[in-house]
Amino acid sequence: MTFAKRALSVTASLSIGLIFPSLFSAFRGVAQEKATSVAAVAGGLLEALLSPMFWILTLACFALFFAASRLKNKALSVFFFWIPSVLFSTVGGFFLGLYVFLFIVWRFHQS
Repeated sequence: MTFAKRALSVTASLSIGLIFPSLFSAFRGVAQEKATSVAAVAGGLLEALLSPMFWILTLACFALFFAASRLKNKALSVFFFWIPSVLFSTVGGFFLGLYVFLFIVWRFHQS
């Protein structure tokens, strides 16, 4: 069970670290450069991966999720670990799947 908790903590913290800064930079890039394709989002994801803000946010979220997973009180553990980590992991998986789908569809329509 500890491996599952750690894996869920890593997945949720990576999702938080990628989703929030990249969404802000993607919307900023669309507004400033008038980019409307998947390239705007891809640039935002790559920019987020290479930025120190991503790593700081990801490590801070991982530390919070890891500490919350070790709480002895069941109600606090559910409220502070299970609900947020499952929610953010699901949202991150959804956005990853959506991005892959759009990339495949975009490639298909280009040829």
